[in-house]
Amino acid sequence: MENESPENSTANAVECDALLAVLGDAQAATLTAKKTDTVQRRDGYRVTGFVLCHPETGSRCIVEMSAVRWLSKGESWWLMHTSRSPLDSDGKRLDWLADPENAIGNVHLPVGAVIENVGSLRDAIDAAMSGDYERNAPLVEPGYSANR
Repeated sequence: MENESPENSTANAVECDALLAVLGDAQAATLTAKKTDTVQRRDGYRVTGFVLCHPETGSRCIVEMSAVRWLSKGESWWLMHTSRSPLDSDGKRLDWLADPENAIGNVHLPVGAVIENVGSLRDAIDAAMSGDYERNAPLVEPGYSANR
């Protein structure tokens, strides 16, 4: 084959009829097979595993390249319908706050968490969240008199 683009490539794609045979009487089998076929042909993706749905609980089991992941019905709904990558939502904010050149953003964290993690805002936040920082916190915050 000459350098086929993903749009024209059918090599290694699972045909729609074969997908329907695997899906059997699953809910929305026809639409799922058609969407899978479209994504394979248009974008070059390939089938590497399966998503199994428990008929009574609605929980999911993802089996892919020898790994297995179990999801409750709620986790599956969140993943498919409402989730966003944490990097998309918080990554830019944390990068901005963590930038040592940032002169306008501030974060209030326990002194001990910061002292133990001077080089990393993310590590200081993790320490503050876990509560594992007090052992090295000064008795008096810097800049304040012990007599106040």
